[in-house]
Amino acid sequence: MVAQHPHLASSPFSYCHIDEIDEMSKRWRVTVDWSGPQAALDHFMDRADTGLLQDGSELVVNPVEFQECSNAGAVNLLAIQIIQKSMLVAAFLSPGLSLRIKAIEDLAAGTPSAQYVFADAIDGLGISSFFYAEAYDAEGNKIPPARWPRHVLAQPVVSHALEILANLRKGDWAGLFKVIELIQDDRAPLAEWQMKTKLEKISHYANSPAAAGKGARHAVQKGSAPSKKMTYEEASNTVREAVYRWIDWKC
Repeated sequence: MVAQHPHLASSPFSYCHIDEIDEMSKRWRVTVDWSGPQAALDHFMDRADTGLLQDGSELVVNPVEFQECSNAGAVNLLAIQIIQKSMLVAAFLSPGLSLRIKAIEDLAAGTPSAQYVFADAIDGLGISSFFYAEAYDAEGNKIPPARWPRHVLAQPVVSHALEILANLRKGDWAGLFKVIELIQDDRAPLAEWQMKTKLEKISHYANSPAAAGKGARHAVQKGSAPSKKMTYEEASNTVREAVYRWIDWKC
């Protein structure tokens, strides 16, 4: 069942509430429409700090983001950037969740406040598969996942990886290779996660046009082709698991 703009007040969110924001920072109020499963929104809001907050029954952009904005046009441009980055994270964490700017309200304009609606509101992204990684300690107890902070999600290497994943199409082995390359270059402890060999095999497969076809990273076969068949779905799920663990590790 897909929920359309449900009452957020009943959701057990652990993120910051708008009441905690200083009153001086509340000139601009940007409301956000969302659609998708309630569980997808809950997971996204619980796991990632992207600048979205709860305001009663609505979802809004943190008004602190707009302290330096003097007009609705500037607010709109900044809000678009925030929603775009939020959607990259949502596409990875919560497939099926869609976000878009609803309206911009100037609370300093008097009573009633001035409201603006822009035609370039953003639609959400979606992906076809996802892996919920779970971690356990030495005694078999499940380790609660870390909430992904804004400064980690804003790192160029992380946003680049999430952007690639959000735009992958079935058979895009070259895209999977790029994500693996970013994780490896960031010196993630893949061996500790028992993923080093798995990702190396995927990279080898992705480089081989004899194995991966037209979606391979190379157009000409170099060296020997992989001897074992691998499905794109299998490789994609492994890469997504690696990304999930990688971002958790960076928090």
